[in-house]
Amino acid sequence: DNTWWSPRAESAIVLAVSEPADEQTGTKMYLTNNIVHDNVNKIPYYNPNYAWDYSPIGGLDCASYPDCETGLVSGCPWQCRYGKASQDYIIDGSGVYVTRNSDTYTNGWMELTGNTCYKNGINGLVVHRTHRCTVRQNTIYDNGVIP
Repeated sequence: DNTWWSPRAESAIVLAVSEPADEQTGTKMYLTNNIVHDNVNKIPYYNPNYAWDYSPIGGLDCASYPDCETGLVSGCPWQCRYGKASQDYIIDGSGVYVTRNSDTYTNGWMELTGNTCYKNGINGLVVHRTHRCTVRQNTIYDNGVIP
């Protein structure tokens, strides 16, 4: 029951932009045997620092859509509206979210084992832009709870 009333795209348990503590190559970061549930974002993500033509997701050239500059929803793809005042959808609120570690966590592995994730926002468990992560024996069900 976390993450409900924040415009910051929260998730319950997050490993993001991690850095290695040493040069060892074995498993050093463990997320194991957690029960993660009911983490739902109830308001859209908003970042006032995003320029109108910037999109942190997708790969679209948002500058090629004139309606994005004026903040119109109809002619601006959803990826270009993410984090902007015109965003009228919610795609965040994961249970366990491991993200953006490929460039920073250069030594060692992460392990996600034995977690139970249910009734969370967009996903129960996500590994995104992260190399060297073992995921096994997790129970994931009834996620995708977005208003």
